[in-house]
Amino acid sequence: MDREGIPCNPSTPNSKAALERYRFLCTIAERKTIPVDIIKICRSQSRLAAWSLPERRIFPVSLNTLKAAADREIEDGGWAGLDGIRRKVSKIQRKSSISRVDRQAAEIKRLRNQLDESVRIRVTLNRAYFDALTLLQASVTRDVSLAAQLERHTATFGEALGLRVLSGVKDGE
Repeated sequence: MDREGIPCNPSTPNSKAALERYRFLCTIAERKTIPVDIIKICRSQSRLAAWSLPERRIFPVSLNTLKAAADREIEDGGWAGLDGIRRKVSKIQRKSSISRVDRQAAEIKRLRNQLDESVRIRVTLNRAYFDALTLLQASVTRDVSLAAQLERHTATFGEALGLRVLSGVKDGE
């Protein structure tokens, strides 16, 4: 018999409506990842009541029936206990999930930072290379073989690196 004195038939699907949901949600709540469909079910009380999982003996019931059954069947808080575990399950996913847009924005930011760093490194290397070539150009006047090697080097790499080495000699002289 239930609280109102009406006989309760334990063979009907509603007889353990709340207890089976409560047990299932308690086991799910301990997992690191929770299936998306369970998260959707736990987002509202009415979805929890309408939920059907026959292999776990969970059948749809009205919300009022679920509340009454929870108060009757669940020793650990009744309806408040079932609703509490429902809220816990629905919040776990929201806290731990990062939206696709947020992941993409983070990836774009990471790639832009890498690009900025590579540009800074390239500017530094170009400056160091230009300074080294300028020093060599000043030494060319004393060593003829160095002049020929520097000329070959400049012809090979000068345009590719976007560098122009000033020789101090006017073009055409």
